[in-house]
Amino acid sequence: TLSYKRHKPSAFGLLWATLLFSIFPLFYCSASCPSSCQCNPHGEVICVGYTITEIPKNLPVHTYTLKLNDTNMNVIKEHSLAHQDLLLRFSLTHSHLHTIHDLAFHAAPQLKSVKLSSNDLSTLPARVFSPLTTVEEIYLDGNQLETLAPEMFEGLAALLVLDLTRNKLTGPGAGIFDGLTNLTVLNLGRNNIKKFPKNIFHSLTKLRRLRVYNNELESLEEGIFDQLTSLEELILHGNKIEGIAPQVFWSLGKLKILTLSGNHLQTVPHKSFYNMILNLSKNPWDCNCAIRDFARWIRNNPRIVVDIDDVLCHSPTYHVLLAAIAGLCDCSNVANVLHFAL
Repeated sequence: TLSYKRHKPSAFGLLWATLLFSIFPLFYCSASCPSSCQCNPHGEVICVGYTITEIPKNLPVHTYTLKLNDTNMNVIKEHSLAHQDLLLRFSLTHSHLHTIHDLAFHAAPQLKSVKLSSNDLSTLPARVFSPLTTVEEIYLDGNQLETLAPEMFEGLAALLVLDLTRNKLTGPGAGIFDGLTNLTVLNLGRNNIKKFPKNIFHSLTKLRRLRVYNNELESLEEGIFDQLTSLEELILHGNKIEGIAPQVFWSLGKLKILTLSGNHLQTVPHKSFYNMILNLSKNPWDCNCAIRDFARWIRNNPRIVVDIDDVLCHSPTYHVLLAAIAGLCDCSNVANVLHFAL
């Protein structure tokens, strides 16, 4: 009878086998990766180049993230996203995108993130995002949007982040954020917003960050933020705000950061703020007796206003808030008023 000896694999053989299996995904990925793209074994595909006019064909089957950057794909057609059943994150940026077909996202309703930043979008179909019922992030920053249909985000209850920075919006319409009950970040910075409808934020009870910097806001009306009970950060610098309702921030019990620098504020009710971090510089503060109580409050809360050394009086003269505050109690002497500045 023949006998066979069982040989243990050599150390070299084990090393070779391990190396082969470890690089196999790379061979697989590169073999199915379009020439204009880079693919990795984790399901991410990155495509760059002005010769790209549509989503490259023959993408790896297991593509979870698709990033198209600096391309010439200026239209997302009805079937552009077809056959991408596993795609979760889609990004098309810096590509002069100007048109999206009404049904473009019907082919990929499973998307969790859509990023269309830095393009040429001036308008969007009213319900273009409606198939994306589980989407968590939408980035439309850096476009040319002037208006948004009231039903634009209808049905997107899973949405967590909405970025509309650097557009030309003059004001979100009433009801546009209704139903976004899980939204945590809303960025409206660098637009042309002059005023908000009264109940614009009433559904956003989980919102933590609201950024409306560098717009055209002129006032903050009482009740506008009443439903934002989870808000931690409110960024309002670089507007034209002249007045603040006395209790406009009172419902924001969790607010930690509030920026009001670079507005047109001359005075504010002294009970407007609680224990939050404030930025108040670059406002034309009117340092007369009417501001006395507010000045005292700042004096008693020195850690609240982080830019206190840059908070200056516009009238009657330019001064930084000084250590001496005794003169605030006697407004009969104008010279005493000049001892402080806001």
